[in-house]
Amino acid sequence: MSGCYTCGGFGNRHDPIAHGWMSEHDQRMTPQEWCEFKGIRILDPDGWRCAGAPDWDEPIGESEFDERAGMSTAGPWNWPPS
Repeated sequence: MSGCYTCGGFGNRHDPIAHGWMSEHDQRMTPQEWCEFKGIRILDPDGWRCAGAPDWDEPIGESEFDERAGMSTAGPWNWPPS
C-alpha cells in the first residue's frame, strides 16, 4: 500500500500545505465566515463529511475552504429566496 501521491500521507493524515490547501500565510476563518466573505451558502456540506475533515466551527485557510466547498452543494448567499 502506498501513501498519498502528493504528500505521502495515509488515510486522513495529509499535509495541507503540500496539497495547496493552505500556505504559511493563509488567513484562517470558520467556514461560515468564508461563506459570508465569498457570498455563498453551503446547502449540503459534503466536503466536511470526509474522514479527518475539520469541524464546521474550526477555522481553516481559504484554499482548504475552496476545495471543501467545491465538494459541497452550494448556492448564492441569498438562497433560498425568501
